[in-house]
Amino acid sequence: MELPIVGGRVWKPSIPTPAPRREWVREIRELEVDISDLGFGEMLAVEGAGESILICNVEGEFFALQNECTHGGVPFDPAKLRGHELECERHGARFDIRDGRALALPATTCLRGFEVERRGRMIRIRIDPA
Repeated sequence: MELPIVGGRVWKPSIPTPAPRREWVREIRELEVDISDLGFGEMLAVEGAGESILICNVEGEFFALQNECTHGGVPFDPAKLRGHELECERHGARFDIRDGRALALPATTCLRGFEVERRGRMIRIRIDPA
């Protein structure tokens, strides 16, 4: 196949050069916690893997969230858990523990949640980089 001549020069179709491949290394950490003493409607604050995490038990379903109110930047101590709603007693900010949504002022920013896997009386919390 002959290449066409355009303006006195041989025309060569341009072939895009692929961008250099970047490989990102993501550090994924896990934390295992014994939940055998955590009753329905109870919460447990744990420290591990560089995070402060609040574990909530709602009727045998476990949720793990950052243990810091997004309004005041303080741990959820004291706090109330009513169903799937977590209330920081310092200023009344409320959050849905299923997805971290802020439900009531003064909080406007969601809580960070963590993936939870139950294994008997233990739960494994997966901590992805923020």
